[in-house]
Amino acid sequence: MDVDRRIVNAVLTLAATQTRPISIQSVSDTSGVAKTTIYRRYRNSEELTARMMTALAALIPRSLALEPSHGNIAVLLARFVQALDDHVDIRLLGLIIASDSPLVRQLKESIVIPTRRAGARFFRAGMDAGVFRRDVDIDVLMDNIIGSLVVASATAGEDIPSSQRREEWARKESILVWRCIAAKPGDEDPGAPGLD
Repeated sequence: MDVDRRIVNAVLTLAATQTRPISIQSVSDTSGVAKTTIYRRYRNSEELTARMMTALAALIPRSLALEPSHGNIAVLLARFVQALDDHVDIRLLGLIIASDSPLVRQLKESIVIPTRRAGARFFRAGMDAGVFRRDVDIDVLMDNIIGSLVVASATAGEDIPSSQRREEWARKESILVWRCIAAKPGDEDPGAPGLD
């Protein structure tokens, strides 16, 4: 795992569990990255957390120029999971969502909420276009997608390459979502990724 990802995961773990204050020492202890390496990147823990927040918030696409369709549900999900998985251990999302520490509240506001909004815009556009059912509760749908991702990440075999896990999760989740929200039951999008 690369050094920056180890540092980010350590900060997220410390913030979510609140077992120790976030300091260069605690990040070093938690991540296994030498303090000197961390100090080469950041002057102090305040700079570390501020830059981490900015970088993580930038990962989440604020708008997605995707036409609502089954195939694009898979694209949306794949983009979302890739943006996160390249920088953060997705298994930590459960801790982030459950925690109420001030730093984690900021993370929710800069990552989780914008992610939900971007997904909601896509699904609302599909409802407006008649591709998705109008009675879908988008908040529940987004919660289920995020929950599915956390569980899939927590239970995935470590011997499977990350990119393969991401693609497989996005494909399976898009099939499930499509079957739940398609405007016409049994309607299969010809551009859909392998309906089983």
